[in-house]
Amino acid sequence: MMSSVYFTLQEPPENARYYHNKTSSLLPVTDTSGAARPITWPRSSVLQPSNNSFKRLIKNKLLDRTHTIVLPPSFVNVPANRTSGESLTKIDLTKFLLNLPPNAVLIIKQADPIAFVDRMLPVSIIPPGARFVAACFWSWLCVIDDLTEESDTSNSLQHCIAALSSSPYVPLPTNSLCLRRMGAFQHVVQTSTLSDPNLDSVSKVEESWKPVFWAEVLIIVEALNAEKCLQGRAFSMAEWMELRVLTISARPFMVLARASLGLSPSPTIPLYPCAHQSPLITQLQPLTQIILGLQNDILGWEKDHLACNPLNAIEVLIRDGYDATDAFEQVLLAHNDLVGRLTKLAGQMEPHVGDWSELGQYGRVLIGFGNAMAEWMLCSGRYQV
Repeated sequence: MMSSVYFTLQEPPENARYYHNKTSSLLPVTDTSGAARPITWPRSSVLQPSNNSFKRLIKNKLLDRTHTIVLPPSFVNVPANRTSGESLTKIDLTKFLLNLPPNAVLIIKQADPIAFVDRMLPVSIIPPGARFVAACFWSWLCVIDDLTEESDTSNSLQHCIAALSSSPYVPLPTNSLCLRRMGAFQHVVQTSTLSDPNLDSVSKVEESWKPVFWAEVLIIVEALNAEKCLQGRAFSMAEWMELRVLTISARPFMVLARASLGLSPSPTIPLYPCAHQSPLITQLQPLTQIILGLQNDILGWEKDHLACNPLNAIEVLIRDGYDATDAFEQVLLAHNDLVGRLTKLAGQMEPHVGDWSELGQYGRVLIGFGNAMAEWMLCSGRYQV
């Protein structure tokens, strides 16, 4: 059976949760005929990318072709001469890195999490404490993600899941492995505030966003653990995308952005009592997750293909009979179409936000996620082949 990349996006219920074992509002649909099918959007015709999106040429060395990827607009200006590890606001990860496993340093250097956070969370509206937590989270996640390729995957992830299943304020078990994997990250969450990294603090500070943030990180690690169940069998595109929208790890950034702007920190409950006046946000969030997931599969495909990693939408199509070039272009087409829909929604959002300026800012941050992920991947040594 051949698959093609075909999505419908339905409005999620207010209390929707995106666990890998629950029904999601993101529904990749299998095309049993094997024919390429367009991406459909409920109550709307197929849209072309608006003038607010822009095209970026990407070179695929394995296919020896140049492709065009469409990206949403960015609201962040990153200097062209920026060096790795340099922050627009001097995010300092020195002490955090000292408390990570020794092999983490090289992983994080290649990932350049500070560059990612500078693009994801604009310094003009997101305070330094939130950006510091985000940089530590992304550093920690890159290390944990690489563990999924090692022999101790299950043991390591299970220790993380156990820690994340409790309150972020509860002391970690004394087990040395759990402390090595989680200690530094939990300390950052416990002691930081949205406004201040509190680099030298040892005191716990309770804020409403922290349990929400911790729970979203738990969902990500559960999804990483669930990926092991896909190995060695012909899983469907739907199964892969149900996990992909979680492992792409956008939702903790949503929590930090929402809380920083004075909105409800949880992406699954209304932003305001009158949130029904802005239903477009509930569409922007899951749509952004799909776009980022596809971007990661597209821009990371060469590395995945060379490593024989089947966990990639392009690899799913190749496994099901597509030529590599056709598979790459099918996923790229799906991504570009979704970016067009995102920018269309962005244009529709302005009349609906009314006087809620924080809501408008959050919408712009969300839209910028799709630019941030792609630009970071294109520059990061983590994805170079």
